[in-house]
Amino acid sequence: MDFKKNEEGARRGDKKMKLLFNVGGFSIHLFGVTIALGILVGFFIMLSEAKRKGLDKEKLIDLALYTVIFGVIGARLNYILAFNPAYYIRNLKEILMLQQGGLSIQGSLIIGTAFGFWYMKKKSIPIWKTADAFAPAIIMGQAIGRVGCDVFGIPMSRSWFWG
Repeated sequence: MDFKKNEEGARRGDKKMKLLFNVGGFSIHLFGVTIALGILVGFFIMLSEAKRKGLDKEKLIDLALYTVIFGVIGARLNYILAFNPAYYIRNLKEILMLQQGGLSIQGSLIIGTAFGFWYMKKKSIPIWKTADAFAPAIIMGQAIGRVGCDVFGIPMSRSWFWG
């Protein structure tokens, strides 16, 4: 990726996200909708699996909500560090501009999983049984969220620094 050619490459200035509609001046994009839908579907899959495995639903709802929050933080941090940290150091306000894109599933999985394991240990939630309940939820959530990435065009339209 040539950051000199596109100083604001981190903001995806060369790409436009697919706008679905506006609500009171707030833009709703396909990318955000697919991520939200993936989280929601994953949440219901996790609840179904938790019930099947006899896990405490209330504890897992808290775990899921906190893990999503930490996952989004990890996704943003990984994106910033991997793609253009210098831009974000110069433009600190841009770190919070999630509506402009810039999330990375790898960071979400790393930070979300690390937090999840810590939280399960702290709250005495059975780790491996819970991980079994979350695994299909994460896979389905990622599959649905990925649709937004593919429609956005980034995975297929950008030349990456490694190849």
